[in-house]
Amino acid sequence: MKLTPRLRQDLKNFLKARLVDQKEVAQVYAAYQLTAAELQSIQSKHDVLRNAILEPHIDPRLLAGYVVEVGSKRLDCSLKSRLNTIFA
Repeated sequence: MKLTPRLRQDLKNFLKARLVDQKEVAQVYAAYQLTAAELQSIQSKHDVLRNAILEPHIDPRLLAGYVVEVGSKRLDCSLKSRLNTIFA
């Protein structure tokens, strides 16, 4: 099937709009239940989370801070990660 330039452009615009509307789901792990304000603060600090939906989880292995997994990316802002950076 051969696409006319007009149909090709319409299809491109449609697909681009659909991709913009889709939001990724980000898993947020913390030692305790995060409040809505804390989740909003985390989302505003990281550009990759700007259009994501945050799903909070409690991870008792964490002492402080948080870990975010979105797609294949992992943002480790935990105390353990920061201590490893300092003492590495």
